[in-house]
Amino acid sequence: MERAENTRRQRARPPAGRGENTEEREQERKAMETELKTMSRLVASKKRMTVDEISQALGLTRRQVFYRLEKINQVLRPYKVPPIIPGSVLDVAPLTRKALLTAVGGGARLHEYEFTPAQRQLVLYLMLFEGRDHLILSDFMEALDVSRNTVLGDLRQLRQSLETNGIQLFSDRRKGYVLQGKETDLRRYLVLEVMKEIAAIADVQLFDLFLENTQADTFQETEAICLELATKYGIQFAADRMTEFIYIYLFLKMRICNTGIHGDVHKEMADCPEKQFVQSLLKATGSAAFMETEEVSWLTSWILGISFGSVYEDTEDCLLIADITGRIMSRFEQLTGIRAPRPEDMFVKLYSHIRPAYYRLLYGIPILNPLTEKVKQEYKDLYQIVARAVNPASRLAQKKFPEDEIAYLTMHFAALYEGMHPSVQDTRQQALILCRNGIGSSAILHSVLTELFPELEFETADSLEHWSGHKQPDIIFAARSLTRIPETGIPVVTVSPVMDEQEKLLVLREVNSLLGQEAGIPSVDMILSVIRRCCRIQKEEELRHALSALFARKDPVFQTKEEGLLSMMDPGLIRTHVQCETRPEAVRIAYAPLQERGMITEEYIRRTIAGMDLAGPYVVIAPHTALLHTAAEHGARQQGLSLTVFETPVVFGSPENDPVKYAYALSVPQGTPSHLTAMAGLLKLLEDPGFADICDTHDPRRIWDSICLHMM
Repeated sequence: MERAENTRRQRARPPAGRGENTEEREQERKAMETELKTMSRLVASKKRMTVDEISQALGLTRRQVFYRLEKINQVLRPYKVPPIIPGSVLDVAPLTRKALLTAVGGGARLHEYEFTPAQRQLVLYLMLFEGRDHLILSDFMEALDVSRNTVLGDLRQLRQSLETNGIQLFSDRRKGYVLQGKETDLRRYLVLEVMKEIAAIADVQLFDLFLENTQADTFQETEAICLELATKYGIQFAADRMTEFIYIYLFLKMRICNTGIHGDVHKEMADCPEKQFVQSLLKATGSAAFMETEEVSWLTSWILGISFGSVYEDTEDCLLIADITGRIMSRFEQLTGIRAPRPEDMFVKLYSHIRPAYYRLLYGIPILNPLTEKVKQEYKDLYQIVARAVNPASRLAQKKFPEDEIAYLTMHFAALYEGMHPSVQDTRQQALILCRNGIGSSAILHSVLTELFPELEFETADSLEHWSGHKQPDIIFAARSLTRIPETGIPVVTVSPVMDEQEKLLVLREVNSLLGQEAGIPSVDMILSVIRRCCRIQKEEELRHALSALFARKDPVFQTKEEGLLSMMDPGLIRTHVQCETRPEAVRIAYAPLQERGMITEEYIRRTIAGMDLAGPYVVIAPHTALLHTAAEHGARQQGLSLTVFETPVVFGSPENDPVKYAYALSVPQGTPSHLTAMAGLLKLLEDPGFADICDTHDPRRIWDSICLHMM
């Protein structure tokens, strides 16, 4: 009997570790539920998304994304709606989107919301930033509806992140958990985290629930006030920037109400429309009584940093911003030899971005550009050139331009670069571009899509409500930053402002399919636009006929050839031991290798000399270094770059960089700006002090070998 009882007990007792495995499985199940709900909200937020977008936003592999989409489709079966069809681009029907929102509980309270680990840490920071007295573990556990161990783990991760930003997270029995650090750092961290959340998930429900949980003002109420005031004071926001500002303002308002802590960064600012906007906002939201002068200044600087500038407005800073803009444009032309075909238009567009960028630099206002890494990859040479072109402006502002700012400026110049070949417009079909990222993103997206689809006529707006077109578009191109895409029955294609060639091909196929054209077959104009970006076309009509025959049979393979420095130079274009006395003589001698090969005309040389007489030594780009060039239409026949090393340096008239010892002469025919890779390579070469030493040997073979070595 005793043996039988022991046997029964052994059978009833779970094997060692089974309880632990059960707990692990339960944690895995909850984690999967959280991921499914987060993905459902993300998919429901937009009509079209790519698998890569979801993968990047949630940190999942493509295979994991497809697996979770199958799970979501299982959840949708009882709703009897069209399933989400897995593919490179997900097309979600309106009924399916509504069912998704219903399935994940769109009206959930904060403690019912399914958080990712990063979102839990963001909520913890918002609670700490809010400044309530005596926050303890149980407050966090209740707000997030998670275990003590989960909260402790999240606090540990948050503490590490805060420490890298100069902020300390302390806890004691009397005060509970508190933040310690400079108010500037605390606010900067808040701003960046809000930006990251909006950029990554394109879903602001977490913020709305947090505000509701703390009984604060709602976003919708504050947005209505901001829109009215923006119209009153003539302030134009990028839509996403206004969204970020409103949430940050509401969180800041809660902090000041609870703690009485004010910023200590800014003195009182002069009267301007942006300051009047802030003062009216404080009054309209019942905050004027406790908002000190420094807060008005901080918020004013924030508005200056997120609103577009207009060159046509007579503001106190207009001459300063115009000077910075002009310096950047001039430096870009100096470094590339590219002159904007419509410099006035380029100036106006650049000015609109430089003004807010200047105030962001001046007041240390952070910015998050979600396209920075992609810009650096797709426009790597252009990015390097722009990074150097902003140096004079950096010195004027006494601040270094961060990478995110340089990437935005690169997008402006990329729009110019892409648009140097006007496409033939066919007005049979209308297309509308919806882009809320800003002028730079809109400009580059317009240029890229015009190149891809020359048969479409494009217009641009930041939302369908703000579009004033008289004719309904046949298709809408919506930037991926849009959190809500209107239901209109018009085909919508989601695109990124910066696309690689593979993404362009996918968009091409999708648009052709939606417009009833043969999928996958690009137009000849589109192929020609790709070729023009890589090389000069001498017999375009013959090439057009050949492409028409070739691409009528098979899909294209987009390959681009980089025109590097070695493609524009050879040992015969290097001259040393050159003697001359005057600047005009130096220019002629430096151009001689190109002229001897028929790459430039006599008129090209004369125009360079005349240009320097009129505008000064614009060709002097670095200490003792000149890059000779003028407008291509004055006689640039073939691409080429020569180097002349003077025996005795020549005075060109540049106080900072005289005398000139190394003169590069550039020829780039009109309509072939594919030399940017060569110019980026040249700038890297000039930054190596050892290369100047080799040039000083006056040995053409050693100089050429050094150039080749640098380009490897």
